[in-house]
Amino acid sequence: ETIVAEVVKRAPQTVRVLDIGTGSGAMAIALKHLRPDLVITASEISDRALELARENAKSLLGADEKIKFITSDLFENIKGKFDIIVANLPYVTRTMGLMPEVLNEPDVALFGGSDDGLELYRKFFQDLPKHIRDNSQIWTESDPWQQDELIKLATKSELKKIYQDYFILGFEKQA
Repeated sequence: ETIVAEVVKRAPQTVRVLDIGTGSGAMAIALKHLRPDLVITASEISDRALELARENAKSLLGADEKIKFITSDLFENIKGKFDIIVANLPYVTRTMGLMPEVLNEPDVALFGGSDDGLELYRKFFQDLPKHIRDNSQIWTESDPWQQDELIKLATKSELKKIYQDYFILGFEKQA
């Protein structure tokens, strides 16, 4: 996972990390495993997915208390500010041609709403400034054709692009 590798490499010691839309907890768990110093919060709108993330953390890390799990619709129940936020929010559109195995995922994990799939990311970037500190990093996953719009949304939130590859964008809020 590119996001995990970049955060592991770039994150200062003991910073607060939010994995928003954690799903099964893969990014939060990998980050905590590779960087035990990070203070990680994982949020998810789906109670079922969040319970699976807790079970995965217990199984893979030995305890689910090493990560703080919160039920939240984006930033709705999130308190405080973070140094790093990672987000792999649903960004698929209903018109995209999807591989059959992807269709086994629940709709809430796939479809980002609106014709371009970026409805959740629009809300994410709108609320983001209240939850980040100066010099914070934000990491997102999206389809390559959506990246220009995500860069515009990030710029409106006073973020500067620091990383871009096929599916991943990294931004920074400078002091």
